[in-house]
Amino acid sequence: MSDTFMITVTGDDQRTLMTVVGYLDIATAEQLRAAVFEQKAAAIALDLAGVDFIDSSGLRALLETQESIAADGRSFSITALSQNAHRLIEMTGLNDTLGIALDDA
Repeated sequence: MSDTFMITVTGDDQRTLMTVVGYLDIATAEQLRAAVFEQKAAAIALDLAGVDFIDSSGLRALLETQESIAADGRSFSITALSQNAHRLIEMTGLNDTLGIALDDA
Protein backbone atom coordinates (compact mmCIF):
# COMPACT_ATOMS: atom_id res chain seq x y z
CA MET A 1 0.00 0.00 0.00
CA SER A 2 2.83 2.36 0.74
CA ASP A 3 6.39 2.85 -0.40
CA THR A 4 7.37 3.58 3.17
CA PHE A 5 8.44 0.58 5.22
CA MET A 6 11.55 0.37 7.32
CA ILE A 7 12.89 -1.80 10.10
CA THR A 8 15.71 -0.57 12.31
CA VAL A 9 17.51 -3.16 14.42
CA THR A 10 19.48 -2.37 17.58
CA GLY A 11 20.80 -4.55 20.36
CA ASP A 12 23.06 -7.52 20.86
CA ASP A 13 22.99 -11.33 21.24
CA GLN A 14 20.87 -11.05 24.38
CA ARG A 15 18.17 -8.58 23.32
CA THR A 16 17.25 -7.10 19.98
CA LEU A 17 14.85 -4.20 19.49
CA MET A 18 13.29 -3.92 16.05
CA THR A 19 11.59 -0.61 15.29
CA VAL A 20 9.03 -0.87 12.48
CA VAL A 21 7.91 2.22 10.57
CA GLY A 22 5.34 2.53 7.80
CA TYR A 23 2.70 0.17 6.45
CA LEU A 24 2.63 -3.42 7.72
CA ASP A 25 0.45 -5.08 5.11
CA ILE A 26 0.45 -7.78 2.44
CA ALA A 27 3.28 -6.01 0.60
CA THR A 28 5.59 -5.83 3.65
CA ALA A 29 4.60 -8.69 5.98
CA GLU A 30 7.18 -11.06 4.50
CA GLN A 31 9.90 -8.45 5.02
CA LEU A 32 9.01 -8.33 8.71
CA ARG A 33 9.04 -12.13 9.02
CA ALA A 34 12.41 -12.37 7.28
CA ALA A 35 13.95 -9.60 9.38
CA VAL A 36 12.77 -11.18 12.64
CA PHE A 37 13.99 -14.65 11.62
CA GLU A 38 17.46 -13.23 10.87
CA GLN A 39 17.81 -12.18 14.51
CA LYS A 40 19.58 -14.61 16.84
CA ALA A 41 19.06 -12.78 20.15
CA ALA A 42 17.51 -14.56 23.12
CA ALA A 43 14.85 -11.84 23.32
CA ILE A 44 13.25 -10.04 20.38
CA ALA A 45 11.17 -6.91 20.95
CA LEU A 46 9.14 -5.07 18.33
CA ASP A 47 8.37 -1.36 18.55
CA LEU A 48 5.30 -0.74 16.38
CA ALA A 49 4.73 2.89 17.42
CA GLY A 50 5.64 4.03 13.90
CA VAL A 51 3.26 1.69 12.06
CA ASP A 52 0.90 3.95 10.12
CA PHE A 53 -1.28 1.11 8.84
CA ILE A 54 -1.61 -2.59 9.63
CA ASP A 55 -3.91 -5.11 7.98
CA SER A 56 -4.66 -8.79 8.53
CA SER A 57 -1.46 -9.80 6.71
CA GLY A 58 0.59 -7.70 9.12
CA LEU A 59 -1.28 -9.15 12.07
CA ARG A 60 -0.68 -12.67 10.78
CA ALA A 61 3.04 -11.90 10.43
CA LEU A 62 3.13 -10.81 14.08
CA LEU A 63 1.39 -14.00 15.20
CA GLU A 64 3.62 -16.25 13.11
CA THR A 65 6.82 -14.60 14.27
CA GLN A 66 5.69 -14.73 17.89
CA GLU A 67 4.91 -18.46 17.58
CA SER A 68 8.20 -19.20 15.82
CA ILE A 69 10.32 -17.27 18.32
CA ALA A 70 8.53 -19.00 21.23
CA ALA A 71 9.05 -22.42 19.59
CA ASP A 72 12.80 -21.65 19.55
CA GLY A 73 12.63 -21.05 23.31
CA ARG A 74 13.27 -17.35 22.91
CA SER A 75 11.35 -14.36 24.20
CA PHE A 76 9.12 -12.18 21.98
CA SER A 77 7.44 -8.95 22.99
CA ILE A 78 5.82 -5.87 21.51
CA THR A 79 7.02 -2.82 23.39
CA ALA A 80 4.98 -0.05 21.76
CA LEU A 81 1.98 0.28 19.45
CA SER A 82 0.70 2.95 17.14
CA GLN A 83 -2.95 3.87 17.46
CA ASN A 84 -3.77 1.86 14.31
CA ALA A 85 -1.92 -1.25 15.49
CA HIS A 86 -3.49 -0.92 18.93
CA ARG A 87 -6.98 -0.67 17.42
CA LEU A 88 -6.58 -3.77 15.23
CA ILE A 89 -5.06 -5.91 17.97
CA GLU A 90 -7.74 -4.83 20.42
CA MET A 91 -10.59 -5.43 17.91
CA THR A 92 -9.33 -8.93 17.14
CA GLY A 93 -8.85 -9.78 20.81
CA LEU A 94 -5.24 -10.80 20.27
CA ASN A 95 -3.71 -8.63 22.99
CA ASP A 96 -3.37 -11.59 25.35
CA THR A 97 -2.08 -13.90 22.62
CA LEU A 98 0.60 -11.37 21.71
CA GLY A 99 1.24 -10.57 25.37
CA ILE A 100 0.31 -6.91 25.16
CA ALA A 101 -1.23 -4.85 27.94
CA LEU A 102 -3.34 -2.34 26.08
CA ASP A 103 -4.77 -0.18 28.89
CA ASP A 104 -2.23 2.60 28.40
CA ALA A 105 -1.75 2.40 24.62
